[in-house]
Amino acid sequence: MQHRVGIGNLRGMDPITLEVTITEALRRPLPQLEVAALVDLYALAESDAPSKPLKRDLEQFRARIDREIADLPDGSVWTAFVGELESLEPQRISAGFRVLLSELVSQEGRAPSSRATLSPLQEIWAEIPAEPFVVGGGSARVEKHEVMNRSEPLTNRRGIGISESKPKKQRRSRAASGGSSKPKKIVVPPKTIDLEKLAFLSGRCMERLAKYRDKGLAEQILVVGVRKQAEESFPDTSSRDVVETLKHMEKQGKVKKSAGRWMVKPRW
Repeated sequence: MQHRVGIGNLRGMDPITLEVTITEALRRPLPQLEVAALVDLYALAESDAPSKPLKRDLEQFRARIDREIADLPDGSVWTAFVGELESLEPQRISAGFRVLLSELVSQEGRAPSSRATLSPLQEIWAEIPAEPFVVGGGSARVEKHEVMNRSEPLTNRRGIGISESKPKKQRRSRAASGGSSKPKKIVVPPKTIDLEKLAFLSGRCMERLAKYRDKGLAEQILVVGVRKQAEESFPDTSSRDVVETLKHMEKQGKVKKSAGRWMVKPRW
């Protein structure tokens, strides 16, 4: 098995550190690059930030990668490549890279299965724009899952599952409690379920999964797509809400999870 080069998080690096870090990777063929390194280098090649000498190297890299991706055969090789892309944050995949893949699967002679494999990603790309590659001195980027999980989850006031935080026990002083140091028992209210929200999210999950019965959808892609659909009816929907809904459906025997992908569970 070939060693694959990973170069960590390039975004936000200063120009000098960036150039030193990527010099070796720019010479590696497609099979020897981790997919995260590949998409970041491709995004950098689309940026105007690099120096002229580095920009020239990046353009040569991009032209070569275009040819190597175009040479990927239909079938298991293409499916594996797209599967790796699904594991990345959608906004990390640049506009040019999206166009390249979309044009490739539309070319005459490509198998319909290759178009079908890319279709879930194309749906997400239509909803989530590519994030520009920032070079040097930028503030720390807040990851997508951190932003999503700040909204009100199903698991608190109206949720399903276990609450994210438990109420702290209040201590009473010996004097205030008449000499007893025993803490007052806190009564935790029973959890409630927002049935309307749960039904809505369940319906959207099944709707999307029904289109991809053969291999299902990667959890991240499914979660992002369902959250987008819920924006109008339930704007407070978080990623955790969707995941908790999927787990609820899994207990009901409607869906199952395998290798990070959700799919409709066969009835027999």
